[in-house]
Amino acid sequence: MASFNLACIDRDAHCDWNALKDRYLEGGGDARGFRSEIGTDWRKEPKTISDSEIASLGTIRELQHKLRATGFMPHGEIDGIYGYRTLSSLRLFQEYVRGIEGDKSMDVDGIFGPETSNVLNSWVSSNRTADWADPHGRYKKAMAGLPRIKEYFLDSDLKEVKLLNQRAAISDSRAVKDWTFDPGEVHLVGIRRRVDYTKVDHKERTVRENDDLFVLLVNGMLWVFRGSTDPSPYMADRKDIPFLLRGQHEYRNGWHQWSREASYRAFRPANKGVLVVRSVDGNQLSDASYDQIQEPNPTINIHWSGAGGFNYSAGCQVIAANHYKDFRNETVDLTDRVSIGQKDLSSKKTRGAYNTMLDLVTVFQKESGRKGSKLLYTLLWEEDVGNALGDTEADFAGAVKALT
Repeated sequence: MASFNLACIDRDAHCDWNALKDRYLEGGGDARGFRSEIGTDWRKEPKTISDSEIASLGTIRELQHKLRATGFMPHGEIDGIYGYRTLSSLRLFQEYVRGIEGDKSMDVDGIFGPETSNVLNSWVSSNRTADWADPHGRYKKAMAGLPRIKEYFLDSDLKEVKLLNQRAAISDSRAVKDWTFDPGEVHLVGIRRRVDYTKVDHKERTVRENDDLFVLLVNGMLWVFRGSTDPSPYMADRKDIPFLLRGQHEYRNGWHQWSREASYRAFRPANKGVLVVRSVDGNQLSDASYDQIQEPNPTINIHWSGAGGFNYSAGCQVIAANHYKDFRNETVDLTDRVSIGQKDLSSKKTRGAYNTMLDLVTVFQKESGRKGSKLLYTLLWEEDVGNALGDTEADFAGAVKALT
């Protein structure tokens, strides 16, 4: 069956594999090619599409034009190269049709085959475009509330604020005065929920579920994902596990555990690393944790956390796969099509909600690649929102309240 996938190219496409590092690999260690989203194999050489594939599906440039016309590839080059941005654009189209519209005629796998081609062609022929409008105004509420949270931190005497202001210059963590909430940028807001430290396992370790919130603010839309902002005591290889400082941090597109076979696309600290504090009380965070100055940590990524039943993190910020709330504030349940872990990945079992978040960021970033991609990640605690904004429905506090 004819299909296009990662690393396919048109016959006349200019594909300089030595230039892939900056243009496509987005943080990879070398330019060996494209890495499969499902398995661990490298696409080390481009696959030029065949006559039969052109007859059945058209060219990759035609696909890219269709994705742009329907609102799923607003940025990026129409270059005839099936790179990561084209993959994310197509996969976002598949998720929109299946997850949001309920049409299950195709998998959400990033592969362009006959089923996806038929649906996309029907959109093009009827001049349909994605309706990204925010029906409840949640994006505006959030963007209006975030500057007030910044003011709250500027006026506070929190130890995090002092550390951020003292050490921002040597890290990817910003001093509070430098926090920005420009609507033209892509923002991810992590909200650490209140922790019940009485809930422990048989080894007296705090059990942290994937019940924190991640609010993605992109292209005038607000999406919500679940996961964890805390390290798991089961994943760390040392007792003084790292906690990311609440505050705003610069991330970019990259890879989680690049050197390992199970590596996959994720978000990494932009340059030097982000600021963390380490626990001095087992796996809990206490006031004493802030007394020890730490160097910027370049390994605190934002990545996938399986289906959602376990926190796969030794300090990273992780996204569970089993469901999300879309821009209409409706829950999309992915339980029947998410992988529990890496070994279960296939065209039918994917990283689910995490892929949706990754694709939204990739599609709506105005620039991509190692030099251009940027994601501003602001980590807050649930009480920060309440203290700064109160319990009003008119701003970000109201948006958060509706999600909990």
